[in-house]
Amino acid sequence: MQASQFPLWSACLTTVACFMVAGQAARHSRFFRAAIEGLGNGRRYGELDGLRAILAFAVFLTHAASSIVWYRTGAWVWPDSTIYTLCGRVPVALFFMITGFLFSHKLMMSRKPIAWRRLYVSRLRRLAPLYLFVTAMMFVVVGQKTGWVLQVSPAELVRAAAKWLSLGVLAHVDLNGLPQSWLLNTAMWTLRYEWVFYALLPLLALLMTIRRFCAVTAVVLVLVYGVRVLDAVSVNFLFGTAAAFIYARQPTFRNLEKPFAAVAALVTLCATALPFARDYGVLQSLLVFPVFMCALYNNSFFGLLSRPSFQILGLTSYSVYLNHGVVLYAGLQLANRVLPVAQMDAIVYGGVVLAIGLSMTCISLLTFRYIEHPFMANSQGADRPAAATSVV
Repeated sequence: MQASQFPLWSACLTTVACFMVAGQAARHSRFFRAAIEGLGNGRRYGELDGLRAILAFAVFLTHAASSIVWYRTGAWVWPDSTIYTLCGRVPVALFFMITGFLFSHKLMMSRKPIAWRRLYVSRLRRLAPLYLFVTAMMFVVVGQKTGWVLQVSPAELVRAAAKWLSLGVLAHVDLNGLPQSWLLNTAMWTLRYEWVFYALLPLLALLMTIRRFCAVTAVVLVLVYGVRVLDAVSVNFLFGTAAAFIYARQPTFRNLEKPFAAVAALVTLCATALPFARDYGVLQSLLVFPVFMCALYNNSFFGLLSRPSFQILGLTSYSVYLNHGVVLYAGLQLANRVLPVAQMDAIVYGGVVLAIGLSMTCISLLTFRYIEHPFMANSQGADRPAAATSVV
């Protein structure tokens, strides 16, 4: 992709506008004002909420950059832009680190046996309602695209729908004969890794010593780089667990709160642009780990992560992460009826993405308020909002 098709200035403008909308919600909505005030109640971890905000939005930007390539070539590929590619890869690495940290730390700090049934019910209540809502929206879009006419056998339709309704566990397939139906939500693949990690938590609880964790790390690395039965993205959970060991022993680290630490972390983050560090794996994880550790230890990165707009979008990051795919797909389909997306210049396409981004932000605020939060409120005893999933 040529950078001019979705230039960085356009992505920056979209980001600023959407975060401003979130800031207005933080200022004028009683609910969201209370949500920000409530961040100080219960256990929150540093500036991870603010970090989640920018990570989830970065994924939206890289998918917006890939979308115009798809309209022009028919291929869904990484954008021909290092920055946009890293906007897709780095957030996933950090999301998985956050998940690894949150649940590993929960296991370490628990002074009584974990109520596993309660924890898993809490996970379902936290993840399933929004997932099912977004999937229902996707079904509507597929219905519109296929003219509400059955394009495959009823049995095949039911099988495909069942896979989409599996909360991300099963592979997503074409629905009702619509080619590349998975483009309606290209981010859902990460949920499979989340569920596998949750399934392994009882085993992980037995390994919460440094010696055992080192042994597990060695086994995982062999499975990733030796026999290659695990994807390299999995190593990020190990980094999250390593952070939990560090945090459990040293809950404060003043040097990591200072500006020079933020600068150093951003320099190492930029190093992921080097050709040998772009793919998921230990090297990339090592380079993004300082950003995670700084955010964990209250580094706001020059005040950004602690701003109300970042805190609000951090709380709603699961909505942003799941909503953006179907909203982006539907928005571009609508725009394509007026002017073919493949023929749009950079300014027009940037304006369309801006409109879609603002819509997605507003929808995400609403889905958090009326879908996510009610179920969170009913399950806090089992799993407080701070210990959510990677993108929550």
